[in-house]
Amino acid sequence: MTNHDIQKTELPTLYSVLEAGTLLGTGRSKTWDLIWKGQLGHYRIGKKIQVSAAHISDFLKGREVAPHDAKAIAKKTATDIISASRKRGA
Repeated sequence: MTNHDIQKTELPTLYSVLEAGTLLGTGRSKTWDLIWKGQLGHYRIGKKIQVSAAHISDFLKGREVAPHDAKAIAKKTATDIISASRKRGA
C-alpha cells in the first residue's frame, strides 16, 4: 500500500474512552462499564482502547426515545419531584 492509497482510504475517527464518555455525556467509569458489557463497540490498539464515531452513533441509535415517550418521561419525572418535595415538607 502506498501513501497515495492511504490518503484515499477513509479511516474512522477514533476517541479515547474519556473523550467518548464526554461525547455521550457519561463519566469515565460508566463509559468503561458500557465497553466491558459489550454495549459500546471499541477497538484495541496495543494497550489502548479507542471508540470510533460509528460505535458511538450505533450505541445512540439503540437508545433513541420517541417524542411522545420523552414527554411522558418528563411528566413522570416532574410528578416524582413534586411528590418527593411534598413528602419532605409534610
